[in-house]
Amino acid sequence: MNIDEIKAQIAKETDPSMKKYFENLLGNAESIYAPKDDSRTVVVTELRITHQDKPEKDDIYQLDTDEDRKKMKKHPFTIIEGSNYRINVSFRVQHNIVAGLRIINTVSKHGLKVEEETLVLGSYRPQKEPHKVSFPKLGWNEAPSGTLARGEYSAKMVFIDDDKMQHLQLEYGFKIEKDSKK
Repeated sequence: MNIDEIKAQIAKETDPSMKKYFENLLGNAESIYAPKDDSRTVVVTELRITHQDKPEKDDIYQLDTDEDRKKMKKHPFTIIEGSNYRINVSFRVQHNIVAGLRIINTVSKHGLKVEEETLVLGSYRPQKEPHKVSFPKLGWNEAPSGTLARGEYSAKMVFIDDDKMQHLQLEYGFKIEKDSKK
């Protein structure tokens, strides 16, 4: 839904709660700077993996450029089996409101899909400061453990919205390793 469509919806809306919802969604979207030569609506800027047992050692990937995204694919991060971790994503929305943004994260090992998860992020308006989301929203993910869980994984993260617009497809890798301290 673009800004002009929301303004039209506000003008014709008779339900006060829906009118307020659309006004909040619009916010001050018109005053936000967005480069005219960058047509992207959602710009994913950073992926951060936070480890509960070593919070000072986050794995951080800048994702502003194609080169940054290629670099992430070549440099997998490591998770210790049975440890807790959280994935944090920072992104900007520019030009138009994005409705129903979600991430589809698919993980494979040896070419076989082992997990697919859809994370619903919500609707966002343009703003200069990045939006930040963490998943899980509460608590931590626990890495699998055991001999079969250890090894190298490949993954694909797709950012898509309710209009089926694919904003980014990101490929990355990670390893699950045995704790060397034990």
